[in-house]
Amino acid sequence: MFLRRCLYSLLFVMVWFPVSAWSDPLCVPQASAPELPDNPSHGWLTRMGIDEAKAHIQQFASGESRWEGDALIVRCKMQGSGPTDMTVAHVDSAGPSLPGVGLDKQYFSNLAQRTGHTPQEADGLYNKYAGLQGAYFRQVPNGQGGFMNEGQAIFDRHKGQAPSAPAVPSAGERQSKEKQAKALEEKIKAAQARGDMQEMMRLAAEAQQINAPMMAQANRITQNADDEQWRMLEEAYGELVQAAYRTRVRPGLGAFCLRCAWAE
Repeated sequence: MFLRRCLYSLLFVMVWFPVSAWSDPLCVPQASAPELPDNPSHGWLTRMGIDEAKAHIQQFASGESRWEGDALIVRCKMQGSGPTDMTVAHVDSAGPSLPGVGLDKQYFSNLAQRTGHTPQEADGLYNKYAGLQGAYFRQVPNGQGGFMNEGQAIFDRHKGQAPSAPAVPSAGERQSKEKQAKALEEKIKAAQARGDMQEMMRLAAEAQQINAPMMAQANRITQNADDEQWRMLEEAYGELVQAAYRTRVRPGLGAFCLRCAWAE
């Protein structure tokens, strides 16, 4: 008898749940969006705070309910068996980190110093991104048949709009400079062995002239990267705010115990 009840309950879940749980979007607030396109069962993103989102979903519990962490537990009555505690939904409020999001304040201060921005500008940019910590973003097509985080896609698009960076020295240029530096090093050692300080100073000045263009080029590359990072963080922020969601609501195995459905 017990086994027959268990099998009946399982069939009830397998048959009734897919049919009834995907007919309308009552479970999620208005202006929410599925995390994965065309797959509401994966979860929904909402701009509600976590407490508001929990209250919204809990109102549809079909029986006595409680929260255990991010999980909503409902005492659900199923035909053929007694009341059973079922996990019907999860509400999350800590999304994955993004480049520029969640970085400490010192990072923005150092970047501002290297790019000629004021401490006030550094604080302003840091506070903007601190407000995006824990945000969720939809999964969007990545152009290769898969999906990617929309926040990352926004960053990548702005990176693609960057002006051309200074050219990195070629392998041939680096090898040539290394040979010149090695030859000068041997000459300096020889002058040092002879005690010829004047020649040592002349050779040291010559070595500095050889290294100066390479050092200047390396500094330009570093400066360009820093300037580009600041530009990207400033320009991408507005799009990130528009695309960000505060919480994610995911159906549990017992979602059929809710008096609502998840589909659009």
